[in-house]
Order: sequence, then structure tokens, then C-alpha cells
Amino acid sequence: MATPSSVMDTESAEKYLTSKLLCQLGQPFTLTHLTSILFHITQMSSATPVPVNAAIRAVAFLLKKQIVCEIAEAAARNLAEDLTNRLTDTLTTRLVDHTMAALAPQVANVHAASESLAKTAQKTEDSLLVTLDKAERLHRITREERTEQEGGVSIAAERLEEVADALYSSVEDCQNALKILTPSLDATQDHINQLSSQLSSIPTSSQALLTQTNQATQRSYSSVVTTHLPPMVDQAVGRAAIRARQILLDPKPGISLFPSGSSNKNIATRLREAINNIRDANTPDGNIKAITALRNGGVIVELESEDLAAWLHTPEAKAWLEGQFDSTVSFRTRTYTLVLEYLPIHLQIYDENFLNGITNENQLPPNLLTSIRWIKPPTRRSQEQRKAFTLLQVADAPTANNILRDGICVDNERISVRKDRKEPIRCAKCQRYGHIARNCSDESDTCSTCGEQHCSSSCNAYRTTCCVNCRNRNHTSWSRKCPEFIRRCGILDERYPENKMPYFPTKAAWTHIINPSRPSRPISTLAPTTPSPTHPPTHQYPSRTNHPLRQTTLNLLRPTTLTSTSPAPSTPYFSQPNSPAHLPSADEIMKELYPPLEPDPVVDSPPKPSAPLDSAPTSPSPNV
Repeated sequence: MATPSSVMDTESAEKYLTSKLLCQLGQPFTLTHLTSILFHITQMSSATPVPVNAAIRAVAFLLKKQIVCEIAEAAARNLAEDLTNRLTDTLTTRLVDHTMAALAPQVANVHAASESLAKTAQKTEDSLLVTLDKAERLHRITREERTEQEGGVSIAAERLEEVADALYSSVEDCQNALKILTPSLDATQDHINQLSSQLSSIPTSSQALLTQTNQATQRSYSSVVTTHLPPMVDQAVGRAAIRARQILLDPKPGISLFPSGSSNKNIATRLREAINNIRDANTPDGNIKAITALRNGGVIVELESEDLAAWLHTPEAKAWLEGQFDSTVSFRTRTYTLVLEYLPIHLQIYDENFLNGITNENQLPPNLLTSIRWIKPPTRRSQEQRKAFTLLQVADAPTANNILRDGICVDNERISVRKDRKEPIRCAKCQRYGHIARNCSDESDTCSTCGEQHCSSSCNAYRTTCCVNCRNRNHTSWSRKCPEFIRRCGILDERYPENKMPYFPTKAAWTHIINPSRPSRPISTLAPTTPSPTHPPTHQYPSRTNHPLRQTTLNLLRPTTLTSTSPAPSTPYFSQPNSPAHLPSADEIMKELYPPLEPDPVVDSPPKPSAPLDSAPTSPSPNV
């Protein structure tokens, strides 16, 4: 009986050929592949007819399948070609018609757009021609202006060269004058030695008279006021004299210095008793002259003499006077305010050792710099700000004047300094002058920038300004260029002449100068200038005695003829006729030592214009 075969269909045929390794794995069963399989089958052993039979049958099945597939593919390909030909012939005409109908409007639009672009291009070309013409004219004008500027620069260079030549000739004249004056120094020294020997031979009575004369020359505020000074300076010195005789007494917090409703007479009587109780042999003469009661309960006491006020400011006298009031009173030191300009903001000015460092760096007396603060709060600074203004309080007027005269150094940097001026009081609520916000009667705030009814700190107006006082929209209410502010500053300057004085008025004559008024027009660089009558001569300024000499300026007159030796005086100072004990004055000695010299009428360089002393800006506003 024959063995049943395992190959029954196409799938089993593929598995059988694969298991017997008669086909190539992964290759399709094409006619070529099947032919190769049949070749392998013929090589199989004849001893096994059943496998051979199965193999042949498998190949037969596969060939059958392959033939059917090829027939189907050929039929499908023929059908597709036929359908394609038919559809192409049918649809070509319709597609052409539909495409032409759809594209016709678009073609019309494109044609219209091309015409519009052509017109636009023509207009653009015309405008470009006009612009080119304008550019050529502008270039020609610019070239002409540049030529004119180059001519002006050349003229300026020639003038600078002339000035340099004049300066060089002036330097040569100064050198020649120094060479001429150098031989006369020996003769001057000999003359001084002769005067010294004559002074050493003065009789005892003459020495006593000289001592009395020197004592009489020591000036006080009273002697300064009685001299012939300009009225404005006289007023300022008079007020300074009153301040020098005043002391300020403040009550401790929560304690009343005198009973409520006390009259000035009762307060003066109580203070006289206190001063009489602390008097000793060294107490200067004098008593209380006037009393001014303050709102906070403090008292300003004006004394009869400056010496008594100075004695009461000593630590011992302060302690004794405070003991008379059971320590309910304290002395307040009067300070003088200076403005330090452009101080670097990285400095820690509120550090407790900052003022001591400035004192040591500038060799100032100790404990005279009382406080310092920024004018504008640090929270209002911009991110780009690097310097700001500060207010420095000095407890002594001479020290404050020395700082104004000599300048001040902070952290090895020289800082510009000027005296703080009295300025009109402006209300921070209604922005009007003459009162402060605490006494303002307005119900709502007025913006100092835009002038609207809101607080200045909450203003969001962009480039909108309006001054409340002059109703001008070109500046703010805090602008220092406001006409109303300038007018009120002028009134204050007339009322307080100290505003026009660069120094605090003291006994020293050099502190009595007044800044000249600002010129109404620029001063010509070639016109000679004359000093203001209120401006003292150069020799009236004090010498810098607190520091070694670092800079100097020589103003020399060109003499017509100078001899190497000065002639001796015809009559000795102390052997004048009819005056055996005559004492020469300082002016006589200086005239004898340095006779007046006549200026050279031939060679002279053009003088330089003098800058006004008040060229520095006024006190900074809070927005500086």
C-alpha cells in the first residue's frame, strides 16, 4: 500500500521544499527558480521514490499557481491600458474646457496687475529723479558749509596761534622780570636786617607803645561793624555779630525747660540767676541781653559780649549751666552748612568714622565736622548715577571758611565745595511759595511735575510739565529756571546779603567780599576787564597757612628801570625830626621796602577776562 504524501496544496509544497533544502530561502518561486528545483530533484537518489514523487508534485502545484498569476496580471494590464486610453480620450477635452474657464479671470487679473505695476514703476522713477535732484542740491550745500567751517577753523587756529605767541612773550617777560628782581632780593634782605636792628634798639616806652598798638589791631565783631563797610556787608556782619553772642538751649524730650506761658522777662531772670551761680574769677563780664523763645520750648539767649558766649560754650561752663537746670537742658551747637558737589555715591558717608577720616585727611581741627547727609535720597537715584551732592555741617565759621577757601579732599579726590544759600520755601503739597506742607490750607495735593491734582510721587505723565506758580508749561514747579523762583531768590538776596557772599562773615576782612553780579551778556575775550568794587584786591585774600604751599600764581609788573640795590632811606625811621620815639606804620615800612613800580607802556599782553565768583551753580534742588 502506498505511503500517503504530506504535500496537499501550495503552502505545504513550499514547506516541503524548504525542509528538504531544494529551494533558495527568501526567493520567490519564479519559473527560473522552479526549473532549478526540478534539476535538484533529478539528482535525488532513486532509492527513495516517494520523496521524489512528492517533490515533483510540489513543483507542479507551484507552476500551476505561477501560470495563473501571470495570466491574471496580463489580463489586468491589458484592461488597464484599455481603460486608460478610453478615459484619456474622454476627459482631455473636458479638462481643457474647465481649465480655460477657471484660468481666464486670473489671467485678466494678472494683466491688470502688470499694467498697475508699470504705472507704479513710472511714478517711482519720477520720484527717484526728484529725490536725486534734492540730494545733489543738499550735497552741494553741505560741501559749501563744510568749506565755510574749514575757513572758520583756520581762522580760529590763527587766533589761537596769536594767543599762544602772546602767552609765550608774556612768559619771557616774566622770566626777564624775575632775572631783574633776583639781585634786589639781597638788598631787600639787608634792608630788613637794618630794620630789625633798629627795632631791637627801641626804648622801653616805645616797646610798650608798640604793644598797645598791636593789641588795638586785634579786631572784634564790634570793631568790624563800626568800620566803613558797604551797607549789605554791614548788615551781614552785624547779624554774624549777633549770632556770635548767642547760645541755644534745648529742653530734653518730654521735659519742659520753663513753665508754660513764661514771659521773656521771667526766662531772662532765671537764666541770669543760673549764670551768676556759675561765675568764677575767669568768667568774662556781661549778662543776658535778649531772649527768643522757640516753638519747641527751646530758647535762644543773646548775651552782652562775645567773650561770655565763648566761655559758655566751653565744656566746663556747659556742664555747670546744665547742672543749674537739673540736666533738663542741652546746648545745641550752631552749625554752618556746606555743599559738597559730585561726591562718589559708593562712599559710606553714614559710617561713624567717615567724618574723622575727612578731618585727618584735610588736617582739620577735631570734632568740628558734626554731620553729613545726601541731599537727594538714595532711593530716588537712577541706575546710571555715580555722583551726588551732600550737605556737610561744620561747627565753626572759621573752619568752614577755610574749607571754602582751600577746598576739601575726600578719599584722595578733591571735591568742589560751596556755601549753602537760603532759598525760597516751597510747599510740597500745593507747590506754592511762602509756607510748608504742614501749614498748607489746600485740601488736595498738586503735582509738582504736571500741575494736576494728585501726589507728585504718583505722577505718570510722560513729558508733560506745568509750573503751578507761573503757569508755564515749559518747565516744572521745581525748576530752578522758573521766573518766580528767580524773582524770589533775588528778594532773599536783598534781604540776606549773606547769600551773595562766598564766605560766612567773620572778623576776618577777607570774608566780607561779595560775589559780583552775573553779566547780562558774554564778556569779550579781548576786552579788558576791571575788578568789581566789591571784589577785594588779590593781596587781601588770606594765605594758605594750614597746608604747605602747593600752587602759586605770580602777577608781576614790568618795571621800566630796576637797580640791583635799593637806596637807603634818607632819614632813619626812629630819628625823624621833632619825634625822637616815632614808630613807623606797616604801610610806611612796606612803601620803603617796595616802592611802587610803573608799568611798561610799550609791551603788554592782552589781559585775560576774569570769571565772576558766582559762576558756581546755586544750591541743588531735591532732584539733583
